[in-house]
Amino acid sequence: MPSVGLNLKQKMFTAILNTLKRLGVTSEKSESNLVCPDDTQALYIKKASSCMMDGLPDDYYLAWLEYSKPEAGKVLLSYKYQLKKDDAPATFEPGDHLYPAQCVESMDKFLSEDKRNWTVCKIQFNSDAAFASYKY
Repeated sequence: MPSVGLNLKQKMFTAILNTLKRLGVTSEKSESNLVCPDDTQALYIKKASSCMMDGLPDDYYLAWLEYSKPEAGKVLLSYKYQLKKDDAPATFEPGDHLYPAQCVESMDKFLSEDKRNWTVCKIQFNSDAAFASYKY
């Protein structure tokens, strides 16, 4: 196997381990920490934020995805973070651009019919919590 392929696999494995560490999933913890709840909005928020953590510095203060629907058939995605509370937001590249967007779209089924007309969904997270908010 060429060294380039092995190097890529090592980088991917390291990225996965870093994400698991940030989530607090380590060998010292029980397997109950690895069990996901049933299909819920909170699960999609957790999945989206976990997927984005790989593109963040370890010491970030707050990060978010802003998913905007400015017009029918058009979607804008923005990934930002802050290192400290008063810092200006900076852009980051998540480990995967598509999966967090799919999570946002999947969360619609948990909204009442009259709340599905949102124009912006924002998933904010840090090492302790994650939540979604909507603009109509």
